[in-house]
Amino acid sequence: MAMDNKKMMLVCDQTPTVTRLVSAIKKAATAQEKSYTIIVTSQSHVDEQLRAVQPDIVLLTPELAYLKTEMQRQTDEFGVLLAVINLSDYTQMAGANILLTAEQLLVT
Repeated sequence: MAMDNKKMMLVCDQTPTVTRLVSAIKKAATAQEKSYTIIVTSQSHVDEQLRAVQPDIVLLTPELAYLKTEMQRQTDEFGVLLAVINLSDYTQMAGANILLTAEQLLVT
C-alpha cells in the first residue's frame, strides 16, 4: 500500500527516549517503503505546530495520555487525527506497531 508522504507529530516530554522513538518509527517506515515526516513538539507548542506543520496525525506519548481530552479539542479544531501510543509499543520502541496505529487511523 503506497502512501504519499504523511506528516506525523509526536507530542512528548523532551527526553532522550524521543530520539530513539523517532528513529524506530523512521526505520519501520523505510523498511515498509513508506514516507513519513516526523515532527516532535512539546505540549505547550502543539497549537502553533498544528498551524505551521498541518500534520496528518498527532501521537501522544504514554506519559502524556492524561492530556488526550485537551489535545482532542485542539486537533479537532484543525481536523487532525489523534492517538496515544500504546505503552508497551513505546517501552519496546516498536516502531512498526506505532506506525500501524497511525496508519489504521489514517485509512478510516
